[in-house]
Amino acid sequence: MIDVAVRDVMQTEPTVVAPAMLVRSLVELFVDKGLAGVTVVDEQRRVVGMVSETDLILQEVEDDASPPHFFPFWFDSEIFLKSPERWHRQVQKAFAATVADLMERDVKTITPDRSVHEAAHKLVRYNVARLPVVENDRLVGVISRADIVRALGRYEFHTE
Repeated sequence: MIDVAVRDVMQTEPTVVAPAMLVRSLVELFVDKGLAGVTVVDEQRRVVGMVSETDLILQEVEDDASPPHFFPFWFDSEIFLKSPERWHRQVQKAFAATVADLMERDVKTITPDRSVHEAAHKLVRYNVARLPVVENDRLVGVISRADIVRALGRYEFHTE
């Protein structure tokens, strides 16, 4: 178990974007910098969202977003087999014009004083590739799966 603080292995100057950024500019940024994901912050560097390659891929498969199946029910009611909210969000992402339209708003975060072990646990539990590191409600870094692997090499297997 890696008992090192997140602050010791996190990226301290991650690329961030604003919610108003156009999706076209975001794609260019991902391509130019070889990014897999970015943190979306407001003017005070508060985390307001995350965007990943997966979110951008929805731009390509926009025609595949089919409405959820449902059964007609009594008195003009319907029973949905899948969440209509989820479908609505997929459509919104597929036709997004700005980062705000595309970003995931339910962002899991971690503080810099937590252990790398706890960060790894959150990455696996929530099936995310990176966690924004926040202190006093402001972004101070990002820790990714790759950072965890590097920490394993350095602190557990002494490969550095």
